[in-house]
Amino acid sequence: MLVQRRILALGSINLRTGEFKMDQQTFKVGDVVQLRSGGPPMTVSQIIERPNLEEIVKALHCQWFNDQQNLCGEDFLASVLKEY
Repeated sequence: MLVQRRILALGSINLRTGEFKMDQQTFKVGDVVQLRSGGPPMTVSQIIERPNLEEIVKALHCQWFNDQQNLCGEDFLASVLKEY
């Protein structure tokens, strides 16, 4: 039986204080999302961790096709995305 787990896609740990902050929005690989400001539908292809000075930030790598049908990809924080 395949069990799908939803993964918290945005959270950060302050390496100096140990404080953990997180967003309530969750996504998993394969979800279709869109920027809150609009744009094309994108597929979450990877959840990554990025060191950012004092924090480790979790982000989503999303992929989509542009108007010329070229595959594009970029990393986004979950806070700028919504479910499509």
